[in-house]
Amino acid sequence: MVVAVLAAPYYAHCKRLATVVEDIPRADARWIGSLLGQLSQQQIADAFRAAGYEGDELERYVRAVSARISQLEQL
Repeated sequence: MVVAVLAAPYYAHCKRLATVVEDIPRADARWIGSLLGQLSQQQIADAFRAAGYEGDELERYVRAVSARISQLEQL
């Protein structure tokens, strides 16, 4: 029961953060996509490596972020 009580403030915090990405103008999303699109695969991998990721996990994150960047660029 203590865990649920402690998790409630964290859940509320995360719920508020979720609204941050609502109502972003398409032009702004495309703009950030064009900037992020300038990053090389190596630079993206280096960022995750610096955060302590390695191996298959690192590769999955690099692929996922690269795919998201591509989606932003295509808006």
